[in-house]
Amino acid sequence: MKFGFRKLISLTAAACMFFSLSFAESVPEVRSNAENSNWLAVTDHKMERKMNGKVIVTAQYPIYDIASHALQNPRIENHRKVLQSLQDESAMEREFTLKNLKETEQLIHQGYTNLIGNYFLTTIDIFRDDSALFSILEHRYFNDFSGKRIGMGSLNFDGTTGEPLTIFDVTTLSKAGLADLLTAAFQKKYPDAPFKNDYYSLHDFLLKIIENYMILKQGPFTWSMDEKKLSFHFYEGEIFSDHIPRRLDFSYEDHPELFKKKYLPPEK
Repeated sequence: MKFGFRKLISLTAAACMFFSLSFAESVPEVRSNAENSNWLAVTDHKMERKMNGKVIVTAQYPIYDIASHALQNPRIENHRKVLQSLQDESAMEREFTLKNLKETEQLIHQGYTNLIGNYFLTTIDIFRDDSALFSILEHRYFNDFSGKRIGMGSLNFDGTTGEPLTIFDVTTLSKAGLADLLTAAFQKKYPDAPFKNDYYSLHDFLLKIIENYMILKQGPFTWSMDEKKLSFHFYEGEIFSDHIPRRLDFSYEDHPELFKKKYLPPEK
């Protein structure tokens, strides 16, 4: 009787696993965009783990290299410095990705069939690539224990040295000045956005984020610079409670006092 009960449990678990494998959600098809660079080659490297021939978890991250046609470019040595910084980031992304794959696969084998179909995907968009600045926006797509969500990050480097840049390297802003700027811009563009915090005003909340993230080499907030403007990108739920992504733009023409001339687009 005891053997039969255990066998029944085993068969039930197997049936649940089969059902989960059969009805796992499809993984979104997302791709990186490197059109704004004339020398960088970006490959979206995908990894999958399978069970009984079915994919149970998927991961994707970008791999960087110099495009073959750009090897004779007169700025090749500068490109190599930027490339090294990008490859360092890619190596950390790979380590994070492999860790997530391994942990998720182990949990699924332990019976957490609700995790079948999970994914961890990262793609990039290149916003600017010149001798002054290399600016990338990262898009992150997750489906894990916390459900589906989308995040963002940014990578900004000196276009000549390849050194990582913070927002304070490219602007004239202080920490308090950045909080002032973003608070005024949020209140002007999104006056009805629901900000709910029992301890801080919007300004003080932004300033707290800035102070807490100063230890990171890329600094606070997700930001990019293209040929015409600086943009701050806020993912859903980052600042406001309605889980709507938001963006604030500051053009070089309208706000010349904000920017260090060194990192403005070179004159053509």
